[in-house]
Amino acid sequence: NVSKVSFEGLIEPRICSDISFDNDFEEVMVPEKYNGTDFCGKKPSYMGICGEGCSFKYYHDEAYLEIIGGIMNKTWETTDIVVWKEHILLMKKVTITGTQNVGQNAFKGAVNLIDIKIDPTLKEIENNAFEGCTGLQSIDLPASLETIGEKAFTGVNIIETIIIKNQVKSIGSGAFGNMNKLQSVSIPITVTSTNTDIFAGSNQLK
Repeated sequence: NVSKVSFEGLIEPRICSDISFDNDFEEVMVPEKYNGTDFCGKKPSYMGICGEGCSFKYYHDEAYLEIIGGIMNKTWETTDIVVWKEHILLMKKVTITGTQNVGQNAFKGAVNLIDIKIDPTLKEIENNAFEGCTGLQSIDLPASLETIGEKAFTGVNIIETIIIKNQVKSIGSGAFGNMNKLQSVSIPITVTSTNTDIFAGSNQLK
């Protein structure tokens, strides 16, 4: 049985009056430009480009974003221009595979994001990348990580412990600020560039 269909190559996938799906059908995958369009009564997942050699798929039913490969866009000055902006308040899970960075403002304000998995290719978490992700329960920073940007995790309120691996060399201002439950942070001696206010407002830190 067919459970998934991709309409990436079609010019106008919304024209489908003669198509129907049985109860086993799970997913319609459409290009990014058709995001938000109902397709024969199905809410489609969608795919797109989010940087140099970097692509993504968003699965509506699971509120799940999958990012694969390359370098994520570095010029998202606000969340209003992030390519998955319409789902930033809905997404619950993110996986990042084979990608060198998490872009500036990429997940800022994703208040329902609770789970993120990053494979060991990531080198940089840019400014404000996870700022305001108040539901994020844990973050496993990969051993490949070298740079943590300004306010990268500001306002992530649930996390109590952060372990920073030995490859990290730079931590930006306010990177772990206003984390109300943060009690313990392990910083390696490899960090050569940091700022005295990286924990500003994280008053439970021992």
